[in-house]
Amino acid sequence: MTPIITVIVGIAVLLILIIRFKVNAFIGLLLVSIGIGLAQGLTFGELVPVIQKGVGSTLGYLALVLGLGAILGGILVDSG
Repeated sequence: MTPIITVIVGIAVLLILIIRFKVNAFIGLLLVSIGIGLAQGLTFGELVPVIQKGVGSTLGYLALVLGLGAILGGILVDSG
């Protein structure tokens, strides 16, 4: 399959998992990313570092924002 068709099918599967089967969005994204990687010919040995790099870079930025938001929320709660 061409990469664009694989991605379109992956997005459709993700939507079905989240909307119809009520799968957690993070778990759904992880499952679909594994499926797309395998459909594009990656082996499990190649797939794991790719997913780690993608998730790690995204969560690295989110962790900073969430951490600072939690600190700000704590300050607001303490100040009344």
